[in-house]
Amino acid sequence: MNISNSDNICVVGGGPLGAITCLGIAKALPNNKIYWVKGEKRAASQRSVAVMKPGIDYLKSLDIDFDSLTSFNQLKGLRLVDITQNLLSAPETLFMSEEIGLDYFALGLNDNLIVSELNKKISTYKNIIHFDVNLKSIIFENNLKTLCLENNEKISVSAILACDGKFSLTRKLADISHNLTELSQVALTTNLTITGDHNLISTEFHTKDGPFTFVPNGEKQVNLVTMLDRKKAEYYASDLSLLKNWVNQQSFGLLGHISSTITPQIIPLHKLTVSSLYKNGVFLVGDSAHAFPPIGAQGFNLGLRDVKSLIDLFSTEASLSKIGADYQKARFADIKFRTQAVMSLNQSLLSGLIPISPARAVGLSLIKQMPALKRKIMKAGMGNAYFS
Repeated sequence: MNISNSDNICVVGGGPLGAITCLGIAKALPNNKIYWVKGEKRAASQRSVAVMKPGIDYLKSLDIDFDSLTSFNQLKGLRLVDITQNLLSAPETLFMSEEIGLDYFALGLNDNLIVSELNKKISTYKNIIHFDVNLKSIIFENNLKTLCLENNEKISVSAILACDGKFSLTRKLADISHNLTELSQVALTTNLTITGDHNLISTEFHTKDGPFTFVPNGEKQVNLVTMLDRKKAEYYASDLSLLKNWVNQQSFGLLGHISSTITPQIIPLHKLTVSSLYKNGVFLVGDSAHAFPPIGAQGFNLGLRDVKSLIDLFSTEASLSKIGADYQKARFADIKFRTQAVMSLNQSLLSGLIPISPARAVGLSLIKQMPALKRKIMKAGMGNAYFS
């Protein structure tokens, strides 16, 4: 049975990708009721994400335009600096957007800003009904799925788009098998004020603990995302003066002096793989479908490609089973490749053993010396389909 105007659809998850999915499906299917189970109010996030140019263009297609932001949020370059002190270190490598004909690679945006702008636009859609409560259970019967909420309300829908993260209850209730592994590292993130200039370049130091990354987040502002073991993270997070001194030491004064910081957040890290992106009328999107360490801005942008692909398929008004099969075909290879690439790079930093660390050094040396290969790598990092 094909999707029709009488089919209700529910989006579960109140984060940035949940909001984008809700807006996208509501715009694609204006005559359908879209329920949005946002969950309880989320705590303010310090996290900033680098939304790549393909993602920015997709948000523009949903009438969300961040061009009014200061140009200091643009990321025109990515610098990789190896400070692992391994026997064979990788050369410092700089990727610039102009090398592949773009004004910028990405915009550095705070989670709260993204959600705020999306909520403003969502409020103008009359076919969206939202619930600020958590999902409790789902009853699957024939072609209907009944979502039971914690306030005892019930919603009957034909399809559920699960954007409720790596611990997705929706995925569990749909009986989609998965493998979720907690990593030995955690992410420490905070916002910093610097005395120098970031020059619109995101700098990623490769350390023996994992990546240590500055993302431009406004004039004289950067967001720090670093990966290290929990004990070290808790130690540096315990005292802001200690944290500032450590960051200054780690960054070798590349951005000047860290003049101020705010209380950091510590986020556990996981690797998540799933057996399928679709089952029982439930579609997995973003972190409910995949999770890996925050390296190279891959995770959020991978989720955006999930959203775009799924919304495009729903626009065809095909049957749910066909949409599910096509979604699996369209997204699974990209997800598998990104997960393996990020996990391999992270492992290469944690291991000083031959041949893992030297292989990374040789690879970056080749990229630096071969402009055609370098451009190919940059395009792959942003999603090759954008350039086809």
